[in-house]
Amino acid sequence: MQAGCADCHIPEGLLPATLSHIIDGSRDLYGELTNDYQQPELWQARRTELAWRVRDKMLADDSRNCRSCHNEDAIRAQRKRGQRQHELAQREKVTCIGCHFNLVHEEVKPRESFLDKVRIDIQP
Repeated sequence: MQAGCADCHIPEGLLPATLSHIIDGSRDLYGELTNDYQQPELWQARRTELAWRVRDKMLADDSRNCRSCHNEDAIRAQRKRGQRQHELAQREKVTCIGCHFNLVHEEVKPRESFLDKVRIDIQP
């Protein structure tokens, strides 16, 4: 199974999904109408801000959209390091986005305030 955009970005349920479409869609439409994203530097700045906003939202809702597909207890990392990191993350209550923030899209460096919220020593 491969996740699509809505799997990660749209919450489950009729009311939450509808509200998300209205609020986020309106914000995106406004951004598209008021900016010229043909200029790469404008798009890069917008993309960075969007990534930060989504990360903060996922941090606030405990990565709810991840959990709609993934059962945390069933996840078994293939490498020993990943297994230790998942065990530590579960013990320290670090949500999915705390580690997997550049999983899909082109890399965007996290804000320091984001890292402060999820910082634990995940090394062996």
